[in-house]
Amino acid sequence: MPWSIIKYDDIEFDDGVRLLCKNAKLTCPNFDRSWACPPVSPLMKDFLGEFHQFHLVWFVYDLDARCDKMRKLHPDWSDRKCRNPRHYNGTIRAGLESEVKKFTQKLGAVDDEFVLWSGTCRVCKNKKDGGCTKPSGEPCRYPKRRRYSMESSGINVDATVLKIGLKLEWPPVHKVYQVGLISRGNVHLRKGLSKYASL
Repeated sequence: MPWSIIKYDDIEFDDGVRLLCKNAKLTCPNFDRSWACPPVSPLMKDFLGEFHQFHLVWFVYDLDARCDKMRKLHPDWSDRKCRNPRHYNGTIRAGLESEVKKFTQKLGAVDDEFVLWSGTCRVCKNKKDGGCTKPSGEPCRYPKRRRYSMESSGINVDATVLKIGLKLEWPPVHKVYQVGLISRGNVHLRKGLSKYASL
């Protein structure tokens, strides 16, 4: 189970990282289409400062091994197609979720736990709900289960994980990392959340 303790002071907060969601070259398809993404997702520097324990948990996906496997199954595939994230995004999201679940079970689930994920919220992406209500203007169906990403919360993930010796590849070439931040130890979590109306 890959994880590491990190101090609050080692979390690299950078409001500008949210600008990566929308720029002249690329706009993320989730921008302004999810209640957990910019421009409506809240910056969490002050909110996270109310916690006392921080852990980074991650999942590593071997992209080289995947490409070797895909080339055997599809000899005509190019290297670019083998490495297209569309083909493995679901696997790495599930991998991170599994690692976070194992980690919280190991430490014991607590009521004051707050988790930031990698990527956009997918709670409503199912057959029953169909997707986020943001495009329709309806309120979030599950505000207490909403999953914010570290980036949408104003955290520079690359700089933060460097503090524990992880170096992410951009774009991924050999390995893909999915990283989550687990905050614990806020005895006033419910009261703290009330300060952030958009949470």
